[in-house]
Amino acid sequence: MIILNDGCSHSAETIEDRSSYCDFLPGKIYNIAVPASGINKHHLEHFLDHDNKDIQLTHFIFQIQSPSRQTVYLNLEDKVFLNTPIDYWDSSKSHKLKVWVHEDQSKNIVKVHSIKRGSMRFMNRMKESSLSLDLWDELYSIEPEKFNKMIEQDSPRLVYDNFLWAGFKRRCRIPTTVWTYLRAHDRKQVDEFIIELFEAQDRYFRKAIHEIDNTISLIRKQWPNIKIIFLRYEETGMPLIYEFSKSFFKNDISEYCNKNDITYIYEKDFNTEWFRGNHLTHDGRHPNAEGAKLIAERIKQAL
Repeated sequence: MIILNDGCSHSAETIEDRSSYCDFLPGKIYNIAVPASGINKHHLEHFLDHDNKDIQLTHFIFQIQSPSRQTVYLNLEDKVFLNTPIDYWDSSKSHKLKVWVHEDQSKNIVKVHSIKRGSMRFMNRMKESSLSLDLWDELYSIEPEKFNKMIEQDSPRLVYDNFLWAGFKRRCRIPTTVWTYLRAHDRKQVDEFIIELFEAQDRYFRKAIHEIDNTISLIRKQWPNIKIIFLRYEETGMPLIYEFSKSFFKNDISEYCNKNDITYIYEKDFNTEWFRGNHLTHDGRHPNAEGAKLIAERIKQAL
């Protein structure tokens, strides 16, 4: 038995603050799950690009990530939207932007990059000092004209105004995702844009299913007789993310599996709140060893 597993941190390799169910499965396991990742075919493409095509896989386990982990795109027609990278920052499309960020951060000039209100840290490559100021962070940002020029050759054609520049990574403002926007507003009053995101729910679900289908096509092209298992371990501790995603796991994924001869493990208890309440997590979200064993036992029944 040779198993390939994909997913996010809920199934990624074991480290200090999380355990992977892959540790408790039989046979040889290749685990390509990546923490904080959304649904995408790039993990599989990377695996295939590294001389793994001759491995005789027998099973593919896909721990389905939240459909909210995809870039918020603005003002795009449906066809263009469907063909944009599901996560722009992690796609090859953002390469020029990442190069610009790296070059900008390498300059020997003072930048502001503190994390919390009330203190501001000034830092360059030579020194570091802190001041107590009532200011929010200033994070690296790029001018719209510069961004548009960078990606003018890209296809599909996007511009600065097609993104919501509210997220940040490595101290740089980046195109935000549905996940980051909903998580940031979880304990706040629901705003007009959250309502717009929920109204566009089906659109994001179709894009997620499209990406899943691309992944399954790659798998079956390389291993026509492989058994495919989808697993739902759902984030239920963040109310807006849960409300946005729950029907995707219950209905859309179930329908896709029925149409494509895929085993779907949908257990009502396989969610972060139930695991937390039963002391099966390290941190309230990620399975500990006992939680990982519980998931593994269910997977074994489907192997």
